[in-house]
Amino acid sequence: MATGKKWMSPQKQATSVKRLKTFEDDVASIVSQSIEVQQKAMREMVSSMLTEAIKTTLVPFNDYINENGVVLRSLKGEIESLSKSMATITTNVDNLQGSLRKTKKDTNLCLSRIDQLQRKCSDLEDRSRHNNVRLVNLPTGMAGDDPRAGASHLGALSTPSPPPIPPKEKQRFRIS
Repeated sequence: MATGKKWMSPQKQATSVKRLKTFEDDVASIVSQSIEVQQKAMREMVSSMLTEAIKTTLVPFNDYINENGVVLRSLKGEIESLSKSMATITTNVDNLQGSLRKTKKDTNLCLSRIDQLQRKCSDLEDRSRHNNVRLVNLPTGMAGDDPRAGASHLGALSTPSPPPIPPKEKQRFRIS
């Protein structure tokens, strides 16, 4: 009855099991070390690939950032220039408003003075229209109802008549 398996002594069997166990541990250790080395190499490779991909991807962004920085500095300069111009304009507007107030005050003063002078002129015109000549001791009815005729008769008595004026140069005077 031979089964094809050889019989081993228990001591050999124990040694064989130990050797097998040691072999398994050695193989596991070698495989573990190999996996660690491969993981380290893969980490380094992935890290370098990611770094390169990030750099490649960020290059356009860095270009855009640099361009935007230039544009922003330019805009900042323009804003500062406009701010200075706005301050100048504000100062000029304030000065103009002060001048406008003074001009309005002067204009109101001139208008009140014009009104005063117009009233004075009207009063003087009204006074000049009044009959300021009073004839005293003049007999009534001397010239009848026409005072002009009486005045001309009175003037003829006291003063000589002026020389006649040629018709072209003759002017008309209104007597009120």
